[in-house]
Order: sequence, then structure tokens, then C-alpha cells
Amino acid sequence: MSSVIALMITRLVPPLAGERSWAREAVATLDAARQVIEAALPRFIAGRVRELLVPYKERYDLLSGSKVWPHNAIQKNVITTLQLTVVQNLNAHVTREAIEKLDFDPFMAFSDSLIRNFPSRAMEFLKTVAEISTDGRVIYNAIEMLRESGDFSMMDELEITRRRDSDTLYELYFEKVHDILEDLPSWAAELIKPHVGDVDHVVDVDIESVTFSGGSKVSVSTGVIAYVRDDLDDYRSDRKVLLNFEAHLDGSGPDLRLVIESIASQSLGTRDA
Repeated sequence: MSSVIALMITRLVPPLAGERSWAREAVATLDAARQVIEAALPRFIAGRVRELLVPYKERYDLLSGSKVWPHNAIQKNVITTLQLTVVQNLNAHVTREAIEKLDFDPFMAFSDSLIRNFPSRAMEFLKTVAEISTDGRVIYNAIEMLRESGDFSMMDELEITRRRDSDTLYELYFEKVHDILEDLPSWAAELIKPHVGDVDHVVDVDIESVTFSGGSKVSVSTGVIAYVRDDLDDYRSDRKVLLNFEAHLDGSGPDLRLVIESIASQSLGTRDA
């Protein structure tokens, strides 16, 4: 930005010494204002702003190993390789080899700088990381950063994550599935009745277990105790029903959904039994 604005200002201002000083001060003020604005923006939006205002070379130089991770010679060289292959969209095989050599903290630092300077390239890089990394922390954070972008649909996400191991899936989706299972409005009679039969009101749930597995989709197995109330005026009438669900995650709508494929039920008596 500095060089572009400096050129514009000096063309508009007569080349007197005092006015040149004024132009330099104006550029410095504008740069400071840009940095304040960038700091207040989400990373991907800040990156798009920088693409418009900051010269390519200046942004590219910020991705060098010596700038991103000068603390370790090996990681510095890995990042410099990624600077070349990711930004210039070169050898995909070399990029994948470099990703496998990248430690967690350097990965986080490089990804942050890439997002803030080349957001579109960052999307492709993070998708590749999420697909091929064997480090659960790296995968989790790559997905989290992709979610920040606003251009990464749930369908895109599930297409990647369905190939990941159960521990990574648990880290990514346990909280969301837990929230779905505890959302009592979703326990309307029409949801459970086709599977259990005599259910009118589910008033409470205890989540016993949630496990995940990948494959053709992200599958979820859950064990839930549902408290079914036959008399809405008497909590002592609550029946405990153990429900073992087989389900999968669906991202075709605006929100992540849990699609139940089968339910096995077992009566456990009453709440006070």
C-alpha cells in the first residue's frame, strides 16, 4: 500500500521538500489506519483487503521461513518451500511432502500469515492439510480455520472429514451432536414414535455415550436415556427408555443435522425406580 499511495500523493503534490515530508507523513498515517482496520476484521476478510491494498511482493515476502518461523532451521526451510509451492500453485507433490514435515506451531503461524495475505491460496492449502495430515491437532485446526472463511460449506467439510479417524471426528463434532441431542424440541413425538411407538412427551435426556466413525459418511452411534412423561402434571410418571441410535451427519441444510437411521429401545422402568 505504501508505494502505491506514495506515488499517487507525490503526483498530486508539487515536489517541494516540505510537501514531500507531508506526503511521507500522510502515507504513514494511512498505513497505520489500514493496520488498525485489518486488526478489527476477521482474518479472511483482512486478507482480501490486503490483496487490494498491499503489493504482491510485500505480501509474498511475509510468507518466507525467516519471517514466519526463524526459530528452527528445518521448519524455516519447510515454510520457504511452501511459500513457493502454495502461493504460486506449483508442484502439488512437493507441497504435500512439505506439509508432512511441518510441525504444529509452524503450521499455525504459516496458515495465519497465508490467510492474511493470500486467502484463496490459504483455502486450498488448508483443505489439503485436512485431507492428508496424520496429526489430529493439525486437522482440527485446519477445519476450524476453513470454517472461518465463510466459503467452506458443511457439505465440503463432511466430504473431507468422513475420511478422518474417530478421535478427530469426536473432537470436531462431539459438542454439536451433544447440543442436538439435548435440544428437547427436536425430540418431538414424530421423531421417535416411528421407532419406539408409545412416546408422547420427552421431558429430559441423559446422554450416555457418543462415538463417531468415518467411511462413506460421518456416522454417529449414541446411547441416550430419554425420560418419557405420560402425565404432564406428575413427574413421578416419567418412564426411562434407553435409546441406542445409529445415525449420520447431514450438511445439506443451513445447519448440521443428525439423521437417525435406526433406534433400538429398552425400557428401564420409572425415574424413581
